[in-house]
This record gives sequence, C-alpha cells and structure tokens, in this order.
Amino acid sequence: LIYYKRLTSLTSFDMYYNTKTVWTAVDNRRAIEFNLYSSLNDLENNVNAWSWCNANDYDNLVGFPRDCGPSGSVGCQFVSTLSSRWSGTGCTKTASFYILRDPTSNPTSDPTSDPTNDPTGDPTIDPTIDPTTDPTADPTADPTIDPTPDPTGEPTTEPTVEPTSEPTLEPTAAPTAEPTLEPTTEPTADPTTDPTTDPPTASPTTSPTFAPTSAPTFVPSAAPTTAAPTVIPTEHPSNVPSQPPTVLPSAQPSLLPTPIPSLPPTTAIPTLSPTSRIYCEMTVNASLDVVERDAASRGITMVMILTEVLRACIDVRRNPQLESVEIGIRGWRRGSIIISYELVYSDPTYIEFALSNINETVASNTGIVIADSNITFPITGNEVFTLAPTLQPTTYDPTEGPTTGPTSDPTVVPTLNPTAEPTTGPTSSPTPAPTHGDIHCNDGGHLRDGDGFWEYYLHIEREQMVRFDTCGASIDGANDQIFDIHLFGNAYNVTGEDEDIGCTACGITCIQTSQHVVLLAAGTYLMQIHGPHLVHGVCT
Repeated sequence: LIYYKRLTSLTSFDMYYNTKTVWTAVDNRRAIEFNLYSSLNDLENNVNAWSWCNANDYDNLVGFPRDCGPSGSVGCQFVSTLSSRWSGTGCTKTASFYILRDPTSNPTSDPTSDPTNDPTGDPTIDPTIDPTTDPTADPTADPTIDPTPDPTGEPTTEPTVEPTSEPTLEPTAAPTAEPTLEPTTEPTADPTTDPTTDPPTASPTTSPTFAPTSAPTFVPSAAPTTAAPTVIPTEHPSNVPSQPPTVLPSAQPSLLPTPIPSLPPTTAIPTLSPTSRIYCEMTVNASLDVVERDAASRGITMVMILTEVLRACIDVRRNPQLESVEIGIRGWRRGSIIISYELVYSDPTYIEFALSNINETVASNTGIVIADSNITFPITGNEVFTLAPTLQPTTYDPTEGPTTGPTSDPTVVPTLNPTAEPTTGPTSSPTPAPTHGDIHCNDGGHLRDGDGFWEYYLHIEREQMVRFDTCGASIDGANDQIFDIHLFGNAYNVTGEDEDIGCTACGITCIQTSQHVVLLAAGTYLMQIHGPHLVHGVCT
C-alpha cells in the first residue's frame, strides 16, 4: 500500500486526472502540496515520508506515482491507461484507490427500529427541537417555501373567492387611507418610475408637445450656458449631426483650421477602408490544462474562450461601440497562459479606448469570468508590441512619377533585403531550385545537418493549429543542436506585411506540450531556418 497525504487545498487540483491519466507536478509538488508514506502509522505520525519523486511523463501516460520511492527511484510501480506500451514489461498498470474517512465518534445509542424505505435526499441541517407528537395525516404537497414569521392572529372568516394569481411582491408600506371610488378604466401601460414630489402645476399648458424629446435633460441648467450668447449664430446648421460623437475629443483643437481644405478625392486611388492595427501579448494567471479541458467538455475551441476573455477585458458589454473592434487570436502558450492577439479598427481612437479598458482590468487585480464557465481568469499583464500605421511616413525622395504599367501578378513573398546594385550580367544557368522544397501537413522529414540558412515554402490548406517540432535531439540524439525558425507571409490573414511569428533557440525545447504552436490561416508562407535541423509538418 502507498499512502498519499494532501498538505494543501484540492480546489485547483484534479486528483482523478493525476492518479489515473498522468502524474504531473502542477499543484502537486512533494513536501509542498503532498507527501507519500509506506504505512498508515507513518502518515498519522508524519514520519518517514518518501524523499524521492518525479512526474510529467505525458508521452507514455504514466499515472500515480510514476517512479516515486521512499529514498530513490522505483520503476514499474505505477498506473497507466496505455496498456499497449507496457505489455510484456512486467510493470504494474492497474491499482485500487481508497479514501480514509474518520469513523463516527458518537454513534446513536437508540437506532431506529423501523427505518424508512425512502430516506430523505437532503436532510435538514436544523432539525426541530420539539417535534409534534401528532403529525398531519395528509400534509400539503406544495408547502410554503418562505412562511410568514408573523402569522395573522385572527384570520378572515370570508376569504377571497378568486385571489389574484400574481400578488404584489413588494406591497406598499403605507396604503392609501381613502382609496378612489372610481379607478381608471384604462391605466397607463408605462407608469412614471420616479413621479414628481413637488406640488402639481397650478396652470398646466393647454398645448402640450406632441413629439416630446425621447431623452430629456435630467439636470437642466439653472442659468444659460454662457453669460454672453453668440451674436452670430450658425446660419446653416447641419441637418445630419454626428450620431456617435468622438469618445476622445481633441484636448487642444487647432486654433487656425485650414481655410481651404483639400477637394475630394485626395488621391486618384483613395484608401477604401484604412485600418489601425496593434499586436499584443496578455498574461493570464490560469492553468492552460484546466482551460483546454473546459473547452473540450463544452465542445468549443480555445480561440472562442480566449476571444471571450478579451471581450470582457475590453468591456464590450458596457461599451457597445467597441463591438466594431476586431479581435484576432494569433496563438497561445504556457506560462501561465500567454495570449498573442491583435486588435483592428478603422479609427485609432477606438484602439486607444480598448487598450485603456484592458489596462484598467490589469490594474484592478480582479479576475475575468465568462459565460458558461466556472473558471476565473486573473489578468496580470498586457504588452503592446507594434503600433500601425506608421507614425512618421516617408517624406524624403518621394516617387515623382508612379509606374504607368503596374505588375499584373506581383510576387507573394517579396525580397526582404533587396540588393542595392542589381546584377547586370545574370548567370546563363540559374539554379532550378533556389529553395529546398515545399512542405505540406504531415510530410516526411527534411534533414539538414549542416550549419547555414535554409528556406522552405509552407503550404496550409485550411485554417488550423500547426506545431513546430523544436527538439534538436531529433537530429543526432543530442540536445545541443540549436536552430531558429522564422515564418513570413499571410499569417492570421495579414497580407502585405512581413510577420515574424517563429521562435529563437528552438532546438532546446523537446517537451511536446511546450513546443511552438500557432494558429495559421490558409495560404503559403516562407519559412526560414538557421542551423542544422530536421523539419516536417505536424498539423491538427
């Protein structure tokens, strides 16, 4: 027998998963969250606790207690649901688990001689001290949930024949002493919520407004807005005033606006829909394993859950104008959960407003709770990486004459660093394959065991998660092979921009759950790898 003693709360710890599926070190550290003992006597006296333990064998699905031992590693003594892996090895794969409970310290001295055949499902936590000796022979099937604490001393002898089906939930504390003898036959369907407490108007108007304002001023000015109203009011006021005025007006508007603004159109080919785009990373103090299991149990994706978390941080519920802000989940990784995302909108002020709400959420130290989930998401940080568009556009040496014959089929992957002096005498026998081939999902491996700079075309048939096998040990069995991966193209539906979404020093990451995983839209990407590597596509 092996005895497991929990030293901290089980609130965030999944005992069933850790014992049966994978014995992990998440909220499960020896001598901090738990201890193991060889006997019940040792456990009760807190002596001879086991001094050696390991965990996190995800590949072989090794459960409790992996190779833990009293003083060193003890193999082949664990639970595993991967029976094919351990067939014929002699290792223990099944076990029984028991929970110790404290025996009753004060058993009843007079047990019931005739117990009920249908015991109470939820017994009362406050039993009657002096129960009745003559219970009701035919009790009501629908007892009052909240009986009155002050019953009527003399109930009415003539109860109402047709009582109201919907009694008043909050009756008036001061009923009318003399109710009206002629009530209104057609009362208003929308009575005044806050009726006036002032005396009624002595001389009400004989010509009321037929179309009163739908949003009257709650606190009208006691005096005119200005002491000296304008002498020359606007002769031609706008017939279509701005419906959604700016939420962040200019603090210092121009004193001398342009007297002659540019006549439309400003350019021959004006921008159809200019956008503002920023890239950020948010840190959430939560367990990635717990969130992934929650998504799987509800039949939704991680992208849907993380999008709801960001919507709550932006506070879309109280700021419906931010519904127009487009949220794009670029990827996520452990530590605790780091979300890579982008915000897109045609008006930069809305981006600033959204970021302001996110920063307030971080500063408040309160957790985010989303619908249909019992997980709290504490937001501990948010970092902005790139602001677009360019704050200082190019002003030197602009093109005097744009091309009159633009390319009908421009390149998908433009040169990152074009040569300043193009070749005047190109080679007569160009290389037939300037890159080292194409890569599709689930392709075989491409081994490059020498130092250098390698390029591939990565083809993604549909939007999906792609895992980059970043284990240098796949090359020659050693862990000292380090390489960099850089990916460019239309990742996350970004076109016309070089998006570096790779990783550096990738070769040192061999645990599958910690390798680089990213959501890619359908399309073709240029992948550059520096250093010896073994590459193949792994898509889900």
